[in-house]
Amino acid sequence: MTQIEKFLKEKMYLQNVSSCTLDWYTHALKKLPSEQPTQEQLNNLVISLRESGLKETAVNACARALNCYLKWSGSSCHIRHLQEPSFIPPTFSITQVNLILKFKPTSFYERRTQLCLLILFDTGARISEILGLRVCSGF
Repeated sequence: MTQIEKFLKEKMYLQNVSSCTLDWYTHALKKLPSEQPTQEQLNNLVISLRESGLKETAVNACARALNCYLKWSGSSCHIRHLQEPSFIPPTFSITQVNLILKFKPTSFYERRTQLCLLILFDTGARISEILGLRVCSGF
């Protein structure tokens, strides 16, 4: 039995990881050039993953699985996590928020849209959560 097979068996039977986690480990471990890779081989692996078009987040996900195996196997090598770009989603400007607050709806749909926006502004909830709200009579 190989080291990788032992690792996967321990994860499955001793740590009771889910089948999805096991698939994740299996997929990542297929990328290893050997069971005991050198630091240079790991660095080359990261370079090849990036050259193949994988984004930083995908490489980091693979690195987490591989680092787990490397630590388990007692290796002194590891994959350093790549810095991921921070994403700040676009938001409404103060002018846009004021326009929404001052808007006077004339139809049911306009009122519903405005109400959804106001709830989103006040709570920070997801749109799916807002759309799932229902009016309840009585408590």
